[in-house]
Amino acid sequence: MVSGTQWPTGDPFLQRQNEPSMAVSTRNPMHILAGSNDYRSVDLELVLSGGAETGDSWLGLFKSFDGGLTWQSTLLPGCPQAVPQCTDSGALGGRYQAASDPVVRAGTNGMFYYAGLAFDRATSSTTASSFSSIFVARYNDLNNNENVDPITYIDTHIVATGNSSQFLDKPAMAVDIPRSGAMTCSFNANEPGTGPNGGTLTVHQSFPAGNIYLTYTDFLTATKDNTTPTHLMFTRSADCGVTWSSPIQINSGTTTSQGSAIAVNPLNGNVYVAWRQFASTGVPDAIMIAQSTNGETSFGAPVRISTFQPFDQGTTGTSFRTNAYPAITTDFLGLVYVAFSARGLTASGDARVVFAGSIDGAHWTPAIMVDNPSLNAQSNPSGRGHQIMPAMTFANGRLTILYYDLRLDHYGAFYTPNATSPTGYAQTLLPEGELAPPSPVPSEVFTNFIDDNGLTLRRHTLDLRVLELGIFPTVTLGPSVLVSQYAYGCCVNPNAPDIEQFKFNVPNLPLFSTGEVPFLGDYIEVVPSPLFVPNGSSWSYNFTPSVNPLFHASWTDNRDVVPPADGNWQNYTPAVPIGTTSVFQSGSSVASCKPGQEGMRNQNIYTSQITGGLVVGAPGNAKQLGTTTFNNMTFPFQRAFAVEAQNVTNKPLNVRFTIANQPTGGSASFLQFSPLTTLDLTIPAFSSVSRSVFVTSSNPQARVTVNVAQINAIGGSVVTNGLSSSAVLNPDITNPNITNPNITNPNITNPDITNGSIQDVIYPMSNNGNTTATYTVKTATFAPPPGGVFLQLILNKLYETPAANNCQLANETHWVTVPNITNPNITNPDITNGSIQDVIYPMSNNGNTTATYTVKTATFAPPPGGVFLQLILNKLYETPAANNCQLANETHWVTVANITNPKLYTPTDPQLGNPNITNPTPNEASVTLAPGETVYITLRVVNPTPAITPFNPLTSITPVT
Repeated sequence: MVSGTQWPTGDPFLQRQNEPSMAVSTRNPMHILAGSNDYRSVDLELVLSGGAETGDSWLGLFKSFDGGLTWQSTLLPGCPQAVPQCTDSGALGGRYQAASDPVVRAGTNGMFYYAGLAFDRATSSTTASSFSSIFVARYNDLNNNENVDPITYIDTHIVATGNSSQFLDKPAMAVDIPRSGAMTCSFNANEPGTGPNGGTLTVHQSFPAGNIYLTYTDFLTATKDNTTPTHLMFTRSADCGVTWSSPIQINSGTTTSQGSAIAVNPLNGNVYVAWRQFASTGVPDAIMIAQSTNGETSFGAPVRISTFQPFDQGTTGTSFRTNAYPAITTDFLGLVYVAFSARGLTASGDARVVFAGSIDGAHWTPAIMVDNPSLNAQSNPSGRGHQIMPAMTFANGRLTILYYDLRLDHYGAFYTPNATSPTGYAQTLLPEGELAPPSPVPSEVFTNFIDDNGLTLRRHTLDLRVLELGIFPTVTLGPSVLVSQYAYGCCVNPNAPDIEQFKFNVPNLPLFSTGEVPFLGDYIEVVPSPLFVPNGSSWSYNFTPSVNPLFHASWTDNRDVVPPADGNWQNYTPAVPIGTTSVFQSGSSVASCKPGQEGMRNQNIYTSQITGGLVVGAPGNAKQLGTTTFNNMTFPFQRAFAVEAQNVTNKPLNVRFTIANQPTGGSASFLQFSPLTTLDLTIPAFSSVSRSVFVTSSNPQARVTVNVAQINAIGGSVVTNGLSSSAVLNPDITNPNITNPNITNPNITNPDITNGSIQDVIYPMSNNGNTTATYTVKTATFAPPPGGVFLQLILNKLYETPAANNCQLANETHWVTVPNITNPNITNPDITNGSIQDVIYPMSNNGNTTATYTVKTATFAPPPGGVFLQLILNKLYETPAANNCQLANETHWVTVANITNPKLYTPTDPQLGNPNITNPTPNEASVTLAPGETVYITLRVVNPTPAITPFNPLTSITPVT
């Protein structure tokens, strides 16, 4: 999720991010706000406080405007550095040295609340922090501009402050819908870049407020019977986070209570707070809960949900810290669920995620395992492995549980060609390290803890899994599926060309305390898209049952960490030029970079969509309607809304677009000048389609719903309980008006795209020897290029990662540039004939509104027989990387459309310029572009016999839109 190489809007030091939290906008589900612990300001490793805190960090701020496919990031306002991004409303104001424990939640009307802990570092390893505060920063998704970032910072408010004998820790937060008697949420949001001459625009917002509930742990002075006594404190805000009630204690006495989680009963607004009670003298390990039924002014006595044997492990040089904290949620019937990790339920003793349920918060079922799979060679080859750190939510009739899982620990994925597989390959899991034949030693891998101590061949690895439970509209009782997907590629083993996984999430890498201990964070997150939806003039929980709900998962991942070349994890140096001034310590210079030492801190947060296979959205879903005057005559003002549907399954999907309602005093149609309310289309595997909806109405806030449902065939019927989703246009009547009401033509830079400026000819080269070797690649010419033509020789290794759906195996290709090849000799390069040619055309939207485009293929000379064409549309996403002390961007191609047999038009064909939106056949591509956004159109030619059937794509074919 971290992109960019310029601090603070990027991470040039390849530092650590962990403990992610995120929420989806209730005004536009394609807008997402997230946070994490973020160390991007730590360009110098400092002596930390003996593990009392996991390190010096601030909080990262992440935003996505395309449903989580790409991200931009910076630091949360209030950070101690003297840069504009650190300027807040004055609550934090640079007075704190560090911040951590992010919690991001969505409210109604586009509100986002970002809670965290700000503190000063301890002065020694034996003292506590002298200053700590719980705060909430407020953001609003104005959803009123497609040119600049509409998620706007409002302000920050302190909720509670500790002292040298009271350290505040681990906030938790939940938000409710406005209920009867709700106060008014009123504020001015200053939106940068949208005012006159590109200045700030002040946007006033006012709407009913939903309550915000917040808990935190107050650590007290140690006693003889309890070294970590605590009060678990609760407070609420009824005015969108401006003021907070006096905190009240909800645990009993000073029992160690930590890791709280909050849920709200959607039917009556009752509040539930669950937490972990740690064992001390006379007190067992237990999961506790307390409930408020009187407007949150008081709580009933705590109720014990379950005593249990927790999966806890502390920080050591070879193991990361984790404690069994609860996750909590409620469903549309008001039932309450709590999940946690417990030992002692299986014969092996491995920890399992369990959950318990209650109809009233007071009486609880026994905790049962949610996922205890049997031995299976393809999904659970060892039958062993812990499950830890669950996150849980409920939406659309589905209880969704996310967790770390170690069933594939010490296994790697290998892929072989398979004609019957939708991806063309079959996966095999093979044991590695201590589990590898001929003498596997499972007892060294599957132990009571996730500890690398004693492992000599391979470190532990873990993965993320998700499980859904529900009975409406269909029964779903698992099984769990793998969310984590990793880079894989060819020829990792030079002696046996293969395709295999070569990245893993390795949790115990010593990335903290100057390279001495690991840390993976205390939590992960799964959230609905969105949590609340408009319901007439009010709001409701997003509980309508669906077989295709959409959730977003986020977690901490060490896959991008590059181990130090010298094996010493303490010798980190950032990939910055010599003499660079430290960001973190003014006046100090950053140590000179040492090759092989610059990637060892590159812990990242990752995210994934979790869906049944169909994702539907409208990037610019809020545009005021109404009338306009021309020549003293009044006309309806027509708006075009882009709606896109993404097929994230591994096979083509037939769908029907339907405009479900007509707006008052106007119309909605897929055609600009005539009525059309249904479209049948085929979406290729791992591709998307985009269509415009043209709307007029006398009601400026008229709401229109576009449904997309799976059908059994073009012109056929809707599949019962098939995939379906919808996009609502103008969903929130309080959404401020768009700031560019005079929409200019959403033109593109080269509308006929006849000038193909880039031509790639790709030659694979393999080492067929039996030892690793280096090669020099030179360029020979049979005819020199004419003047003005420039050549570039690029060597890439490639690896492939899955595309949109983490539950399916797909191929997203990453080109990794090979640096500094110096050996001049090549014995037998075995370069195959150039069989693939790519011609790439960039296409940009130069208008000021989001629009959809159809891309066709024109030919001046049809390809000869045996030559195949492919039309591919990609967007680019760049993340920071470094090699040999050179900081660079690693480019990821995000595939939008993959047309394997595009229709060829002659230049004189009258249909070439027709957008042909009713064409159901997947032989043309379509794409939605925001203002200033670029898509890269690739015309790929596969020519097995170029010497016999020469074909020049640069002069023979071209894309047209």
